[in-house]
Amino acid sequence: YRAASAFLSSARCEHAVSIRIVKRIPPEGGLGGGSANAAAVLRALAAVYPTPELYPIAREIGSDVPLCLLDAPGLLWPGASC
Repeated sequence: YRAASAFLSSARCEHAVSIRIVKRIPPEGGLGGGSANAAAVLRALAAVYPTPELYPIAREIGSDVPLCLLDAPGLLWPGASC
């Protein structure tokens, strides 16, 4: 919800969206599932609506969400910021 809301606000889009996410890992399992879901929502909305810059939106949602937007493996060390 937070990812979709932040994206639509940034894009100044007044459309309603319906998103269904099927989780295959335990909620709050520490595996980045929520961050990956947020990144997937941002990418999906960017494919449909005029695209604002995704990284600033991702940073607002969570510190590791921008990492999940990368198209390649990424490293984030303690104290680093995206």
